[in-house]
Amino acid sequence: MAFVPLQAAVGGLFIGCASGLYMLFARRVAGNSGALKALVLGPRDPSKLSYLAGLVGGGALMAAALPSAFEASPPSTPLVALAGLAVGCGTALGNGCTSGHGLSGLSRLSKRSLVAVPTFMAVAIVTATLRNGTRGPIVPVAAAEPAVLALAAQIGGGLAVALLPLAVLSRADRTLKEAYAALWSGTCFAVGLAIGGMTRPSAVVGALSPARFDGTLWVLFMTALAVTFSLYRLAGRLGVAEASAFSDTAAPQAVDLRLIVGAALFGTGWGLIGVCPGPHLVGLGAAPFAPGLWLLLLNVALGMRLAAPAWAALCPSRLASRARPDAVSTVDEVRSAVARPGATTVDLRPLVPSEMREGGFTRAAHAISAVWDTESHTMSLAALPADRSSPLILYCRTGRRAGLAKAFLEAHSYSHVLNAGGVDTHAPTTLAALGQPLHRHELGVLVQLFDGLAPGGGSSTYTYILGDTASKECIIIDPVLEQVDRDLKAIDALGLT
Repeated sequence: MAFVPLQAAVGGLFIGCASGLYMLFARRVAGNSGALKALVLGPRDPSKLSYLAGLVGGGALMAAALPSAFEASPPSTPLVALAGLAVGCGTALGNGCTSGHGLSGLSRLSKRSLVAVPTFMAVAIVTATLRNGTRGPIVPVAAAEPAVLALAAQIGGGLAVALLPLAVLSRADRTLKEAYAALWSGTCFAVGLAIGGMTRPSAVVGALSPARFDGTLWVLFMTALAVTFSLYRLAGRLGVAEASAFSDTAAPQAVDLRLIVGAALFGTGWGLIGVCPGPHLVGLGAAPFAPGLWLLLLNVALGMRLAAPAWAALCPSRLASRARPDAVSTVDEVRSAVARPGATTVDLRPLVPSEMREGGFTRAAHAISAVWDTESHTMSLAALPADRSSPLILYCRTGRRAGLAKAFLEAHSYSHVLNAGGVDTHAPTTLAALGQPLHRHELGVLVQLFDGLAPGGGSSTYTYILGDTASKECIIIDPVLEQVDRDLKAIDALGLT
């Protein structure tokens, strides 16, 4: 195959329009690995599923319209499986790939993407060079075929007409509008990958290694980035705050070891076989019965599922060391997070006497309860939002548990977690930024009784006495027949009836 600069630039134009117009119309990032991650790990929101459908459907369309854009699918080999694991784990840890970080992230001027992109590019170049060597003929340069350019013009015209329904959907249900925009964007992205040569792994590997150097990737990427960047600036001028990483509603930009390791793993998998999530899904649309592509997809999904637990297992000390009691978000950071759609405030304290102050329990009015286990350094994720990009604002009594929980949640792919401090130490400042009243619940008397582990102490049941200091009335929760006398003596000692 030849290096066709004009065709690569046309492909980049399609991809840039797909990425930039998706932000303009739907206020979303066109991330290929992010959409696949949503399918694998959830939440499976309609927009991301529609985007995936566009990628796969666009692959089927281009296989029929331009079959020469595709090479033979990769074989079912251990190397392909290994590359899939690296790509899946890396994109899950780093939250992005060449589209999410490389195009949208750089166009948003994201600090995380400014670190991730050079990292995975450098690692991919080293990996591809080590595997393929440094010597070989340069791929010849060729002129674009008029038939291909004519086809690109026809498809581009069709995609332009397909944008018109967005004008009607803008007055309809927002979910329907976003899903349609995602379908359009995924399809346009797939067309660009096929016309631009990115559905040929040899072109990608050729760009990443000196052996049989092929400039297709670089022309396509720089064109797509220029178009995406321009459309993001337009979106910003039209009031789309999500188009900039420096807007008031943007998530904090934490550059950490997890991001760097994720980018390096992705670069390794990409450099091994020259396939990343976007071209992979387009290839599946073009060749739905190719066993090598399904093996690759299975291992990408497996890598995504293993990423968070593997990181937590391999870096447990990092979870503790990263979180200090004084690592509390600023008032501006908390206010910005609370203003974002889907923000959730989380109270990490158990309802026990040690958490009370002067007989009362103070909490934010709209907070949910998700107790941090100080023994296992874990917490249940069941009560938290399914969308792991939604802001989580944590607080406890002093802020220390919130810091530990923040590190734990970030290790489990929650990307926007803040430590708002504690009701004892930060209520007048950081917690006040929640925009919620702090309610004080007068709990009166709460006593926990335990008769030891059976058989040495009896039933091994926890019994609670809950009393009101004003009326002197009380109730016994979960009493044990054998311990009634003990419970009554405790009630008398507390002056309750």
